[in-house]
Amino acid sequence: MKTRKLSSFIKQNKIRTFLLDACGVLYNDGGFFPGVSESVSRLLKYGEVFVVTNNTTNNIDQIEEKLLQNGVEIDKNNIISSGIGLKEDPHINSLVKNKAVYHFGRNGAEYYLTKAGSKKIVSDLYEAEVLVMSSNLVNNTVEEIEIIKEKISSRPDIPVICCNPDQYILSCTGSKKPVIGYYAGILSQKVRNPFYWIGKPHKNFSEVVGRILENRNIELDKRVCFFDDNLENIINMKSCLGISGCCVTETGLSYEREIKDFEVVDYFVPRLVVD
Repeated sequence: MKTRKLSSFIKQNKIRTFLLDACGVLYNDGGFFPGVSESVSRLLKYGEVFVVTNNTTNNIDQIEEKLLQNGVEIDKNNIISSGIGLKEDPHINSLVKNKAVYHFGRNGAEYYLTKAGSKKIVSDLYEAEVLVMSSNLVNNTVEEIEIIKEKISSRPDIPVICCNPDQYILSCTGSKKPVIGYYAGILSQKVRNPFYWIGKPHKNFSEVVGRILENRNIELDKRVCFFDDNLENIINMKSCLGISGCCVTETGLSYEREIKDFEVVDYFVPRLVVD
C-alpha cells in the first residue's frame, strides 16, 4: 500500500463519486471531526458526494440538517440511509408494505416506514404483522428489549427486520458503544422468529445503493470510492458493486486493526482529510 496524500489518490485514480459513511468518518457521538467540512468541500470540487449510512435514528431531513449545521453541504437527495432499504429492497419491502408495524426505535425513523408503504404503526406488539428495529431508544433499551423478547416469543410468525445492522460505534471516549444491531442480534438468538437485515455490510443494501447510483447515471466502476471506518463494510461494498474503497482508520471501528489488514482495500487514511 503506497502512502500519499488522499488528493493524490483521487487524482491518480480519477475518482469522481465519493460515498461517505457518517458515524466514524464524519463524526462520532462527540461531534464532527476537525476539518470534515473543508474536506467535503474539496471533494465536491472533484465530483459528486453521497452520504451512505446505517443511521436510522434520524430521517433524511434530520440527517441533512445535522450536516448543514456543521458546515457539510450535502443535498438530501445524496443521503442514502439503510432505512430506505425498507422501501427499495423488494423482499424487505414485501414484509412491510401494507402491514401493521411495531416500531422499535426513535420517532425519526417512522419516516422510513411511511416511505415503505406500511399500513400503520401500532403501539401493541400483539397487533403487529411485522417488527422493525431501527435504533436504540432514548432510555431503557436493554429493559425494553427484554419486554419485546417475552412478547414476541408467543408470536413466532412475526418477521423481525433490523434496518441498522451496526453492532457498535466508537464513542468519543474511545470505547465501543453497542447500538441496535447488537441488541437485534441478541434477540435473534433467543426467539424463533425469522430475522431480516438491511444495511451495511449486507449485500441487499449494497444493491440498493448501486441501483440508486445507476438511476443517477453514475457508472459503477473504480471511479466511485466508498469511505468507511468499518473494513468489512468496504470489502462487501467493493465486492458487490465493483467500486473502490478507502478505510478511515483512526476515527472509528478500525482503529485497533493492524496495518496489514488494510491491504484488502484500495487506500486507507487516518482521517478524512483532503489537502
